[in-house]
Amino acid sequence: MGRRPFFPGSNSQGGVRCAAPHSRVSKVITMPRRLAGFWAAAAAAMLLTGATAEKASATIVSGDVIALNVNNGGFNPALTPGATYATVTVTNVSGGVQLDFAVASGAPSGSTIGEFGFNVKNGVSVSTANITVSSTLAGLGWSAEAPGSLDGFGSFSGGALENGAAGRVTSGTITVSGITAADLATNSSSGGGKGNFIFSAHLFTPANSTGYIAGSAPAAVPEPGSLVLLGGLATGLGGFSFLRRRKGAPVDPVV
Repeated sequence: MGRRPFFPGSNSQGGVRCAAPHSRVSKVITMPRRLAGFWAAAAAAMLLTGATAEKASATIVSGDVIALNVNNGGFNPALTPGATYATVTVTNVSGGVQLDFAVASGAPSGSTIGEFGFNVKNGVSVSTANITVSSTLAGLGWSAEAPGSLDGFGSFSGGALENGAAGRVTSGTITVSGITAADLATNSSSGGGKGNFIFSAHLFTPANSTGYIAGSAPAAVPEPGSLVLLGGLATGLGGFSFLRRRKGAPVDPVV
């Protein structure tokens, strides 16, 4: 009987050990797959725990959109708690800051605003001389308002007020000279009962119900660092999957 040819991986009795070479390849592939699973889990955890969060700083900056989502409880029927009843867009302009307020979808359809107030931080002074209402508001009888109380939310640094029901609007603009977005702060006087806020407005609903709404916090925004890390993880996992398929590497480890 002739001698059997020798193949790499065979034993001295001629039995072929096919598992060994294949097992080594599987180990090479399995380790990255385990790492990929780890990083995928880490990415999922990051999404659950804060890839999107509120701004780290409480300072208002130009471009912020503030949600007025607290009400003083004076509405009948009651407003949906926590809904965004109105928004305020803050924009730095030459010589001051522009405040654009508007009724939002969280308010009953057909609601209007008849008064708007804002607050500035301690040490910053404003008066009616600093406040200019837009030509549209002026044409409807609005005028600058001196510091005063907006029911349920304490005293505000200034604002604007309509001069009758005919002047109520779904949106409006005022400009405050001599300050920037960073000067806006939660300085309404204590005693309002509902907390201190940067902005407040007098909201009128179609059901002839009226009350005040307020807010301070910008909407939640993605954190740039988290987005970059998540993007890198996604790219790496996609690249590894592509290379594995292209090389025809075995998917499952050999036991």
